[in-house]
Amino acid sequence: MLYVKCLGSIMIISFIFSLPISFLVGNQLKNDGYSVCDKISWMSPTTYVKNIKLCE
Repeated sequence: MLYVKCLGSIMIISFIFSLPISFLVGNQLKNDGYSVCDKISWMSPTTYVKNIKLCE
């Protein structure tokens, strides 16, 4: 049971820290002149490119 509590705590803390970091990285890339490609599905990763023509 100790392992479950420890891993559960790590999971919650990781989730809490990952959201703000994701927003900060996205904003920084947009400020540096990168564009976001359209997603094919909701599961596909966000792709940043300098030239929007590079999106497939």
